[in-house]
Amino acid sequence: MTVVSTEDLEYFVTKQRPLIVAQGTPPIPPQIAPVWRPPAILPAPLGVMPVPASPVTWSSQSRPVNFSDLVEWVEASLEATRNEIYKIDLNNWVGKSVRVCVCPCDVANDLLYLRDLSRLYGLGVLEFGQRLVPERFTIIDGIVVEVFNDGRALFRQKRARKARIELTKYPDRGSRNVLNNTDSRFLLKIERAE
Repeated sequence: MTVVSTEDLEYFVTKQRPLIVAQGTPPIPPQIAPVWRPPAILPAPLGVMPVPASPVTWSSQSRPVNFSDLVEWVEASLEATRNEIYKIDLNNWVGKSVRVCVCPCDVANDLLYLRDLSRLYGLGVLEFGQRLVPERFTIIDGIVVEVFNDGRALFRQKRARKARIELTKYPDRGSRNVLNNTDSRFLLKIERAE
């Protein structure tokens, strides 16, 4: 507690108070209003994904991609690749370290796989209707171990838990899989590993 004399009070009223009044009241800081933002879009968990009935979008910056159009573009890409891969003789690659571009045999029904491919169109990496080159699918390194009938081969993947897969030049869902339900992949491209 401070004792103020009459002289101090008179000095404050006549000298200091006019200066304070002239400065005006100090500005009141504005209140901070909460701003709502939509949650970040996370990738869907692994598992079965229903066929979307509406266009698929991946972020506020992406373009909507129609699911049926996407299937048509992928199938057109596979058809163009299939015509080239028929000319490949897998016997020439047995025992060699190779790099292959592959995709699921039934890629048009593999929704998780199509989800990843749709990002290329949705984010503008590819123009709508543009075909996917083999390198846009899955690239793996390994060795062609053995060739079977009907353009099928046993491929041992390099440094992988599921090392044995079947390469096939016929994307038929692996219905005639000679490896007893081992992963069956449609071969899109094969070349010597670097």
